[in-house]
Amino acid sequence: RVEKAAAAALDVSLDVFREALYTGSDLLSLAPVAGLQEVVKTLLTIWDNCQQVERNRTSCLRLTQRCADILLRVKGEIDSAGQAVTDELHEPIDKLTEAFVKVQELLQRQVQRHLFARYLKREEIVREIGGCDSVLGDALEMFSLAIQIRILKQIQANEARRQRETECL
Repeated sequence: RVEKAAAAALDVSLDVFREALYTGSDLLSLAPVAGLQEVVKTLLTIWDNCQQVERNRTSCLRLTQRCADILLRVKGEIDSAGQAVTDELHEPIDKLTEAFVKVQELLQRQVQRHLFARYLKREEIVREIGGCDSVLGDALEMFSLAIQIRILKQIQANEARRQRETECL
């Protein structure tokens, strides 16, 4: 899912994306939506860290999967809303990047902690995973809200234009 989400965000096929990862090519600069390249880069780092996690692995895998699914949904929404919407999505994309960075930092801490420290802080780690899940949900809601506001503005502009045309007639 991580590869699929990253390839979709960059508007390349999965095969092209895998080949670029294998050869070390920098596809991130080709991201069609400003800011998504950072999200993709962070998602790939999350995946790398997740593969190294030993304790709470299932929860970390679910969190990584959620990140990939969110990126796929966001890219799908951006594509369906059209290019005009992308200009107004800087703040939600920044919020999504922050959420992904929070997940990345959590997983990095998981990998770096010693076994005894992970055992002692297991309840805290579970709360942190839940907190990351909540932050991801908040970031996703920002996209929904931004797109809804954009649609409302378009409807209002169309209604105002229609009223002017009616007055002119």
